[in-house]
Amino acid sequence: MPRRTRRFKIRLATNGGKPLIDMWTSALFLKAIFTSKFVEGTKPLSPLFIAESGSAKTDLTGSYESLPSTWRVPVGSSGTGILKKLCQMEDRGHEIDFLIIDDLIPTLNRGRNLANRFVSMMLNLLESGRAKPESYDMEKLPDLKRNVPLGLIAGVTRSYVYRYSEEKKEEVIRGSFLQTGFLERMLPWTYIEGKKTVEAIRKNAWSQNWEVPELEICLPTKSTKFVVEIGEDFCNEISSVAVHVKESANTETNTNRTYRDLVALAKSIRLMRFFDNEEKQETTLEVEEADMVVFRQFARYINFDFNKLEHEEEILEPLEELSDSEHVEVLQRLSPLGVLRE
Repeated sequence: MPRRTRRFKIRLATNGGKPLIDMWTSALFLKAIFTSKFVEGTKPLSPLFIAESGSAKTDLTGSYESLPSTWRVPVGSSGTGILKKLCQMEDRGHEIDFLIIDDLIPTLNRGRNLANRFVSMMLNLLESGRAKPESYDMEKLPDLKRNVPLGLIAGVTRSYVYRYSEEKKEEVIRGSFLQTGFLERMLPWTYIEGKKTVEAIRKNAWSQNWEVPELEICLPTKSTKFVVEIGEDFCNEISSVAVHVKESANTETNTNRTYRDLVALAKSIRLMRFFDNEEKQETTLEVEEADMVVFRQFARYINFDFNKLEHEEEILEPLEELSDSEHVEVLQRLSPLGVLRE
């Protein structure tokens, strides 16, 4: 076991206690995000969930608020308010590594000055861990003492990010949102709910019997860093994914940051498996094919394609029609994703 670790149970449920439907892959992605802070040479990763209202973004991200070193920021908080609260936590000995902001829109809509101040503070936190910009009107504000970058887990609606362009005759990302810089520093996670998913959600709404899925996450009790290596072939594959993220956004953003974060994500998946299986570290950890299987499933949603959530019954029902060799191959693909969980 890698030093001392602690296991946490994440209940994937709505505020009303109903199970989150077809959100297992998204939940597993967040598990890798929280593991990223333990990867040597990597900042905590920051995902941006983009989906329409009512798509369970808030319920999903809120499920992780009980993890240590995590603060679920009240929606609509200002940058100044967040900074003061973080300083108070630091003075009490509470180190925060991840901020959860379920919905960025109320803060970004509070007015240009407040929104600009919030954005500058968030970007500083993501890059350096120091929040306060060098500005005359903010010189009396406190600042964090440690220079440790934070991860931001946030959500916005698709309609807030996109607008219809009469010139291009298609939807494009709003220039005002591009200017915030969030898309360059955060991994986009986009999705839509398919027909089967919607039907299952509605069925669960009136059902009196349901089982809430639980995801287990194992994390070290100390901020230990682990070296994880990755081969050139996997890096080349990840580079193609980074290029597609840019192409799907149809913007002129650079892919370097995205590539860096995707490599860190692959390493986080390996470390996640290392913690889960209580492996003994006899040699340097290295990303393996089993980890890339999970990465490829994540890559389906790390873009601006808004792919449909895979419905679990749609995945499992066709297994009976496969040959023995095909059946084994599919089981190997699904097992790391936890689809075939007990």
